[in-house]
Amino acid sequence: MSDTERPGRGHRPHSHREERPSRRARGSRGGDGRDPRFHDVEDPGTEPIEAGDDDGEPEGPPESGAVRAGRWLLRGVLAVVALLILASGVWTSWDTMRHAMGGGGGERGTLTLRECGRDACAGSFEPFSGAAAGDEIPPSVVLAQSVGRSAGESLTVVLRPGTVEAVRTGGPGVMEAALPFAGALMLASLVIGGGLRMVRTGWATGISGIVLLGGIFLTW
Repeated sequence: MSDTERPGRGHRPHSHREERPSRRARGSRGGDGRDPRFHDVEDPGTEPIEAGDDDGEPEGPPESGAVRAGRWLLRGVLAVVALLILASGVWTSWDTMRHAMGGGGGERGTLTLRECGRDACAGSFEPFSGAAAGDEIPPSVVLAQSVGRSAGESLTVVLRPGTVEAVRTGGPGVMEAALPFAGALMLASLVIGGGLRMVRTGWATGISGIVLLGGIFLTW
């Protein structure tokens, strides 16, 4: 057996372990192990991050004090308009509602409608007290209406003191007196939601007016 064939000399078995790269090769790739030749190539799976806000939108120019003051002034004007609309609705409704609840004085009785126009109905009035018609108790009175009525209906009413104008009493009369306030709620909801940008409050105000309007027509 020759020396080349002997297992101890000239023949070294191949190792199954992978050879590690030399220090020189590792140093040429950089600290992160990547080839420096490809550092300038962008990764197609990543997007560049732009400087700006957290949500990705760049910040706009700062708002000046005059613009901020004008905005608050406009909001204040719209708030006053909404309050005036609601206050006028409450005042108009209360002026009729207090008579409907019996707090405004006046003679109470029954009104029988004889003829009805577009805005009012006229009829004969019979007081509950049984007093004869005179200067304080007119034989014919007028009832303002917002929804058409027909002749021949009998309603319980109260007269406004010193006038021939009748106001319907009871629960239906109270609901009918709230009609201006229902309209004010729906009108103010447009100012609150559209002008003041208070969307939830505007929706709540408008829905309240619609519900009140529906109750008025149900008890008409």
